[in-house]
Amino acid sequence: MSLIKHQRFAVTLIVLHVIAQSIGCDMYITKIEFREYIERQKARDDNQDSTIEDTASKLTCNNHTVQEFLAKCKDTGSVCNATEIGPAVKVMRDDFPHRVLRIPYILGETLSVTESQKAGLVSLFSGRTLPSTKLLIVGISSHETLTTTAGPRTSKNSKRPKVNPPALALRGDVSQDEVLNQLRRFRNSFLYEPYKVTSKMITAIKPQAPSCDRKADGLIDYVRELKDDQLSEEEKKLNRPWIDLIVFMVDCQ
Repeated sequence: MSLIKHQRFAVTLIVLHVIAQSIGCDMYITKIEFREYIERQKARDDNQDSTIEDTASKLTCNNHTVQEFLAKCKDTGSVCNATEIGPAVKVMRDDFPHRVLRIPYILGETLSVTESQKAGLVSLFSGRTLPSTKLLIVGISSHETLTTTAGPRTSKNSKRPKVNPPALALRGDVSQDEVLNQLRRFRNSFLYEPYKVTSKMITAIKPQAPSCDRKADGLIDYVRELKDDQLSEEEKKLNRPWIDLIVFMVDCQ
């Protein structure tokens, strides 16, 4: 818990104490009410922190390509449009050095890379960098396909217009919030051996976990079109759940 959140918690306790004193002995706040109040405060604080981090990202990096991409990703809990973010991912892929990794997700554990993936990240971070170069990490969860009920079939000579079946709904194996938490922890590991990237470069731009209205995992296909970004043999053997990561080194203006 940060110093600011400690201060908020202390203020909360003082306020509750004053309220309890003012309403007398016959009235009191139950443990359940207190816990619900704290949870509401935490949700509000997390919302504020996310907004501050997102605003800071936009101020830190005013590169038009990056700004467009961040706008398409949307905020935590919202839904992006796959037809809009796909081209944005493709532009990012073409404009900036990057690495693409598929990492298994294990509940309760921090994401861990293989030696070959680690070497790829070291190579990325040791490339040409400027004072304006920043890291942007994007995470996309594997998805479970949900079946849809097929409509009635029509005969070959039927005059009824042909109706396309509805798109399959997709559910992420890992929630968007958890993907973001994992990205932050993974990003912080870059401060240490063997990467040793500066904190200013790492924390400038908020991690992104786009959650799209249809086939969000298809976004990674825009990147994997490039030969160097295609799945390795060890990545092909992974079973769900996993998180696909795209680590960009972007030039901010």
